[in-house]
Amino acid sequence: MVAPATLPLMPVRGCCRRPGHWNIGDSALCLFCNLICTAVLARKPDRIAEQIGKAVKRGKRGRRRKKNSVRIKEPNVMALDGVCALVFDVFGTVVDWRSGVAREAEPFLQRHGAVSAIPTAFADAWRRRYSPAMEEVRSGRRPFRRLDVLHRENLEAVLPEFGIDPASVPASELDELNLAWHRLEPWPDVVAGLTRLRARYIIAPLSNGNIALMLNMAKRSRIPWDAILGAEVVQAYKPAPEAYLRTADVLAMKPDEICLVAAHNGDLAAARACGLRTAFVPRPTEHGVAQTTDMHPDQAWDLVASDFIDLAERLQL
Repeated sequence: MVAPATLPLMPVRGCCRRPGHWNIGDSALCLFCNLICTAVLARKPDRIAEQIGKAVKRGKRGRRRKKNSVRIKEPNVMALDGVCALVFDVFGTVVDWRSGVAREAEPFLQRHGAVSAIPTAFADAWRRRYSPAMEEVRSGRRPFRRLDVLHRENLEAVLPEFGIDPASVPASELDELNLAWHRLEPWPDVVAGLTRLRARYIIAPLSNGNIALMLNMAKRSRIPWDAILGAEVVQAYKPAPEAYLRTADVLAMKPDEICLVAAHNGDLAAARACGLRTAFVPRPTEHGVAQTTDMHPDQAWDLVASDFIDLAERLQL
């Protein structure tokens, strides 16, 4: 290693000017090049030794952090080593279903006399029938029906809770409200994050939503999927194992070559049990500001990120 005292007192070409590295010319010589180069370029040779000594002492003690400074996140590209495809839960993870349904339900409720009804409460009540309806299919008690059909049935079932007789509403109006699920808006980070992730991975929804629903949502919001996958493709609703394993078969991949990205710990647990890799992205206001579920990862998932842009950054994209 070249001693600092032997350095020429002249501008040093090629210095990387980054703390912790010297890169003078083509040689990696020492550390603290930024301090050395500052002194050399300022033509103050008498202070070089003093600056080196201070830098070395700081290095031994560890770099001090300013109060309230943010610790830089380390990249986690190796966490998904071997993964070729990222598949995404959609309702809650990619799109804000609660706000979207409430926004479209509000004028409908007012037109039909439910002026005191809270639109978000209506969205919650409609959504509560989502999993029980799919369980009828998962259990084998009824054949597979696409989610649009289940949503439409659930809409008619929930209207009496808000004082509306579904028989009094034209079928065309119910059909139009049912399409609210096709017009949901993505979270603000989604399109930019997915665009970056798509540079390395195949990206697709692994949703309980049907193909037409996913396509309409994607076209409306410019969600850049490479393919549309999910329940209607594999004829199975999550969290049934078939939903994950048949998706891997459709992609001609092994389960561990696929990573599920979701805001729901239960979905990730089911995917992990089938051999998929897992990434948790919390959506702490999916159920409103008073949400208490899925605020934090329940397990040591392969990757945890604050949003899709953070996920891309952690994967160095």
